[in-house]
Amino acid sequence: MPKQPQTRWGWQKLTRRAQDWAIVGVAAVMNGTPRVALVNMDDHPVRARAVEDALAGGAAPRDAAQRAADGVSPPTDLNGDAEYRSHLARVLVQRALEGAG
Repeated sequence: MPKQPQTRWGWQKLTRRAQDWAIVGVAAVMNGTPRVALVNMDDHPVRARAVEDALAGGAAPRDAAQRAADGVSPPTDLNGDAEYRSHLARVLVQRALEGAG
């Protein structure tokens, strides 16, 4: 998602060490139509469509973030299982949305 002038956006990630790949990463753009993307929540980066739809329907960021793991298949690896990544996605989406607000 390219950054545009005057764009309200947020980025959150959780890593084990500062330069590691994100265990879960979230990008949110809140100008016009809300857009939310997730990394490491499937086998490729994905849009969090359920979050976007909730926001477009008037949901608060906290409520919309609860849908972050809907429709994705988080992997399980040494950094965490699918349940842990789903929890992280909900927390990080809420933070990214609040930061973009």
